[in-house]
Amino acid sequence: LAPSETGRTRVVLRPGRSLMDWIRLTASRSTAARVKSGIDHVELSKHANVNDCWTLLGDQVYDVTEYLSFHPGGVDELMRAAGTDATELFNEYHAWVYDVTEYLSFHPGGVDELMRAAGTDATELFNEYHAWVNYETMLKTCLVGTFNGDRSLLRNAKPLGTGDEKAGSGKGVNFETAEIRASMSSDGQLRLHCAKWSELRDENVSLEFREKILRLLLHFSNGTSCSLHWTYMPETIFDGLSVTVRDDTIMLHIQQNNIIDTSILRRWTTGSYCANSAREYRNCEICEMHEITHDTRLFVLRMQPFCRLMVPVGHHVYLRICINGN
Repeated sequence: LAPSETGRTRVVLRPGRSLMDWIRLTASRSTAARVKSGIDHVELSKHANVNDCWTLLGDQVYDVTEYLSFHPGGVDELMRAAGTDATELFNEYHAWVYDVTEYLSFHPGGVDELMRAAGTDATELFNEYHAWVNYETMLKTCLVGTFNGDRSLLRNAKPLGTGDEKAGSGKGVNFETAEIRASMSSDGQLRLHCAKWSELRDENVSLEFREKILRLLLHFSNGTSCSLHWTYMPETIFDGLSVTVRDDTIMLHIQQNNIIDTSILRRWTTGSYCANSAREYRNCEICEMHEITHDTRLFVLRMQPFCRLMVPVGHHVYLRICINGN
């Protein structure tokens, strides 16, 4: 992740994922045969995941699934508007303020024409003649069809602070920056290696899946902690997922009978890392309680699905309970 000159967060794209690469990839494609008419809000809302991502810009619906990995702001930023109206969000991040004083004499339409928008919003006037961020051209091969549904029934685009930040993981960096080497084997095994994990044991590694975020939580014996996370993963990823810790390597093994899209497999190696994870509380059920001594109780807790919570020797678990609203 890297802040741009405008303060917006940008990501370091993989080789072959620049704007020019996207233009070369889509230049010869034609969508005339598959463009639909009359896409309503119900149909649009169905396409809201990383393997099937539609979004509404203006009056046109676009399938941006393939474009996700080319987006300069990253997959997560674009997924905020998956299955809903992205027009306002798009204009928020692709709007600019310019000092055109020196350009006035160069304007092909003349000084007076440009002065019509002096000191005010020129977006509508500008787009009437020449759109600056011409998404209609850039995403022409992604066009699905014309929207004729009710925009008010679409969910709002997700605000900043969702995803990893919502899970309390704080500001993250990519695996390469964190010096974590990630590789996926042909049999569905993800290997995560870091030289700093030399004292890692099975008891130090927890795993949970919440709100489409898969998180690997590492609690080291010296009291420090960190987390690795992958966003917008389907629940089927967790089925049969096992964890093995060996020296400075964590191995996540996916059962081979699980059918997983290749794009999901690629995402395994491009997660994010955050140091010093904040303390979090998770819903659980007390299914057994035994009195050991006058001041000691043994609690058996049932965690929520998709949670492998480990407690290293010498560490503590904080428990709180709501009684009469307090």
